[in-house]
Amino acid sequence: MPINNLGLNLGSDSTGAGHQADDLWLSDGNIILEAENTQFRVHQSILARHSILFADMFTLPQPADETAIEGCPVILLQDSAEDTEYMLRGLYDRCYLSKDPIPFKAVAAMARLGEKFMISCLRSEALARLRTEYPSTLAEASVAQAPEKIFTTIIEEPGLLIKIANLAHDSKLWTIRPTVYLWCCLIMDVDSISHGLELEDGTRAHLSRDVQYLCLYGKQKLDEAFRKCFTWVQRIGQTRSCGHKKVCGNLAKNIIEECLAQGSVNLSLLFAEAWSIYDPEGTHPDLPFSKILCSSCFEAANTCANKGREKLWEELPSYFELPDWEELKRLDAMSTCIL
Repeated sequence: MPINNLGLNLGSDSTGAGHQADDLWLSDGNIILEAENTQFRVHQSILARHSILFADMFTLPQPADETAIEGCPVILLQDSAEDTEYMLRGLYDRCYLSKDPIPFKAVAAMARLGEKFMISCLRSEALARLRTEYPSTLAEASVAQAPEKIFTTIIEEPGLLIKIANLAHDSKLWTIRPTVYLWCCLIMDVDSISHGLELEDGTRAHLSRDVQYLCLYGKQKLDEAFRKCFTWVQRIGQTRSCGHKKVCGNLAKNIIEECLAQGSVNLSLLFAEAWSIYDPEGTHPDLPFSKILCSSCFEAANTCANKGREKLWEELPSYFELPDWEELKRLDAMSTCIL
């Protein structure tokens, strides 16, 4: 692919009057990246070591009218200065390759420019953080998502879920998509998916058109699958071995009315490893579901619930018109094995 098509060009059009980035203007650097009139003086060897694209570009003959600043050739980028700074910090500063939470903009820049400039270490780091937040296995998701989403590798900010959903689609981040889209469906109603989610400051965060379609389509499929997986609840209190038919039967009725008739997926049913639902009517607020049902009904409920959850999770990518989990993993592996 021609270098110019990726936003890399030797700086014959640079005026040399760009603003120097304070922290990334290295005195011993031998090449300058310029983005949005901000200049970063860095090392050609570092760029070439991590990026096939830069390495190949440095083998090309330099034009006779090439602009140089303090003896350093200038490369013009079409990317934002902010993204370029995050990309370079990812290469130079260990803080962005640690386990400490970092800004979403840093993760997004590493994902986007890691792919664009074929920098596998940055792409892999972005994927690792996003996979921690939105895992591809039900067991990991149950820990990471329930009962309330708490980010551990990305600094929380307004509209973060929507930003991640858009990034996942635009930057071909495959394995996080089903879980991210699922979470959009869980916390956003149809109107919010279509017209944006109002934030605390009064602004609205919007899903991209493509992500809107996938979430609306998936929301319907998810609701159908959820209802199908949990219709067995109607059998609680109806088996011969039930020791408390009235109690179990009433609770089953309440579960159906409160959990299955809402028109949306209930988080506690999907992410809980075992049934720990409390009495929907609130008559036993401190009494676990396992203590309310008879042992026979609870065992049947727990077994069927877990089977239903596992089946739903296995089929989850298809609800958003995506290939299965193994294919998603393969696609992500291809996007990171670029060196």
